[in-house]
Amino acid sequence: MRDHTLRIGSLVQDYLSGHFSRIRQAQRSQRITPTPRWDFLYPTHLFLVESNDHVIAEALGYCADFAGKLVVAKRTIQFTEDHFDQFRVRDDKPALVVGVSHLVLTGLVFTRADETDGLVSRLPSVRGLGQRYRLHRAQGSGSLIAFSREVEVCVLKNCLFVNASTGVFRLKSVHFALIMHKDVDLNVLATVLERELPPLTAAGVVEPPSAMAKAMLLAGQLQSLYLSPTVHETTIGSFFSAHPQLLHSALGATDHIYEPILPWVDRPPGVDREAINPDMLLQRPDGFWDIVDFKTAALQQTNLTKGGHARRRFIDYVYEGLAQLANYAEYFSLPANSALAQEKY
Repeated sequence: MRDHTLRIGSLVQDYLSGHFSRIRQAQRSQRITPTPRWDFLYPTHLFLVESNDHVIAEALGYCADFAGKLVVAKRTIQFTEDHFDQFRVRDDKPALVVGVSHLVLTGLVFTRADETDGLVSRLPSVRGLGQRYRLHRAQGSGSLIAFSREVEVCVLKNCLFVNASTGVFRLKSVHFALIMHKDVDLNVLATVLERELPPLTAAGVVEPPSAMAKAMLLAGQLQSLYLSPTVHETTIGSFFSAHPQLLHSALGATDHIYEPILPWVDRPPGVDREAINPDMLLQRPDGFWDIVDFKTAALQQTNLTKGGHARRRFIDYVYEGLAQLANYAEYFSLPANSALAQEKY
């Protein structure tokens, strides 16, 4: 990433981190009026994405406590629309073209008119998350939103993007995001941040009225991540680590260790690495631990097998994952390695 892009990211990270830290401190000392009816939820990550023309900074995550600083995850893409399109299919008829220097979009569902009938039945959360308006274009496919080079700062708040292709729906949830020109003036950006997240206010936090609402919000952002092309597995793993309730509830885990580094003590012939580094270890209710390796969705594949009936086999993407797990299994099959893992963790 360019130096100016990194300065943009640092400015947004510092402002958001300071803003949410002050809200959290005020909440702890009961200096917020009126008293909140429900617990505040705070973002955990800042997704920093650089395209040919823009920088996108998107706040991700919903946590009841704020760690003091947002974790930055970086990504590079070719077109700004790639961040919002989840099928990589687009034409020259986006639902909305942002062609002004400054714009704020709040509470919108971006979709296509011919998708509307099946939208709520397939994605019932769309009806319940507070969106009032749908912005659509009847003809065409692909991009729901596009940004011209004239855009200096565009702000998205509580927007949903319903991508569809051949009857398949993918939902991207955006709580708070900035789309900025790559050469945006930092003073202008600071002014926008102060306007949209004013000091001495609780702007930007979320108050879900129930445990179900909280779960739906969190699941929506996880879905946005794993269905976004080119998102790194480490970004998804970091998101899981910040929101362990996803794994605890879905897989019955009681504890987790994120990205453990385990050196080879007893190294078989042919092992050329100093250590193994699984994505996560998950503790089961019986006290044993499972080795977990996350893989992003193979969105460009129509099948996970190849070859004819007599020679059908998995594609290489699956075999690579199997090889990693086999490597981890070999590590723990050796008593000296298992003893080190138990002593270290």
